[in-house]
Amino acid sequence: MQAANDVVTINVGTVNASGTGYTYNLTPGAIALTGGYDYIITGSTTTAFIVAINVTVNVTLDNLTIDVSAIDQSAFVLLSGSKVNLTLIGANTLASGYDQPGLFVVDGTTLTINGTGRLDAVGGDYAAGIGTYTGDDSGPITINGGTITATGGMQAAGIGGGSMGTNGPITINGGVVEAVSLYYGAGIGSGHSADGSAGAITINGGKILAGSCEEGAGIGSGYGSSGISTVTINGGTVEAISEGSYGAAIGGTIDFAATGTLIINGGSVYMNNFLGPQPKNSNADIVYLNTITLGSPGIANQRISEGTWGYWDYDGVYFRIDEGIYPP
Repeated sequence: MQAANDVVTINVGTVNASGTGYTYNLTPGAIALTGGYDYIITGSTTTAFIVAINVTVNVTLDNLTIDVSAIDQSAFVLLSGSKVNLTLIGANTLASGYDQPGLFVVDGTTLTINGTGRLDAVGGDYAAGIGTYTGDDSGPITINGGTITATGGMQAAGIGGGSMGTNGPITINGGVVEAVSLYYGAGIGSGHSADGSAGAITINGGKILAGSCEEGAGIGSGYGSSGISTVTINGGTVEAISEGSYGAAIGGTIDFAATGTLIINGGSVYMNNFLGPQPKNSNADIVYLNTITLGSPGIANQRISEGTWGYWDYDGVYFRIDEGIYPP
């Protein structure tokens, strides 16, 4: 019998992986992570990883690349009831296929990300970079550190719901987070045409760039979605951008869900969606600390934000504004 919390190191570039007193043999198909162990995964592979049902595991990604984009599979999957504490070391990539999230966090699972490394999570069309695929809502996601780039495919959020899926609670406490929907989803929030209640989005710190290349909100709902998260910003540097004609930088989309609440208690917040006004006070100064009720008289069904003219690079990586390229 192996003791609980043995450390299992899986080097996917070799035939075997070493554990405490035993060998983990890699087999064709997805590799299952079970409870009772702490995992370190490194190397490069075209084989997916799956966290077993109803287990809690600590997983370290150490310069790992999983690329299953050529097949309809998700690179890293949390099955129902699982809880994963994910630590990042070095540069890591999770790239998934059609309608599959880069990092699959379905409703009923919980993901927490820590560490100082980098993670690039890329979903296929209709699937989030970190979150779910078509029709599924995402579970709670907490980011405490690291440099995260999450790219959602067509109609999906960068972080949150896939197409027709809402987001669960999303909390960002630190790190550098860039979350982009390539088409109709929110950068952080729900996917396209999602019904039902969305979880709260809370930003306490870090540097965040959240954007929708077409029609969704930067932070909030995808185009055609009926519910909007309550968004609370307590700190950090936040840039929220919607490039299309229908989405708010933070909030909902025109002609659909325009209600909701944005609370800004601290931090620096920049909002841009090209057509609406940046919030200003009676002296015409841009206001950064606000409580805004979306859909209230005077701004019902209106986008509430704008900054400097710019455009997405369309590779979902950088947003260009006349001050330069963000992030630098």
